[in-house]
Amino acid sequence: EKLDSLNKTGEDKYKGKTLHSFRHSYITLLLNNGVDISTVQKLAGHSNISTTGHYANKVEESMREASNVLNNVLTKG
Repeated sequence: EKLDSLNKTGEDKYKGKTLHSFRHSYITLLLNNGVDISTVQKLAGHSNISTTGHYANKVEESMREASNVLNNVLTKG
């Protein structure tokens, strides 16, 4: 089956995307969904876990920000 990257309007849905951006999304999705960092390290092919840790730190920061937003919404009521 041919891989078609065009959407219904004929625009390339992958335009502007790089292999690195897909890889970044893959690693981030795994971490966001609870896959342990050691497993993600192996799947990503990182020789050093600190490389994977950069992604984990961003996930933790994002979770803190989301928690702060929720806290602000709940305390305004």
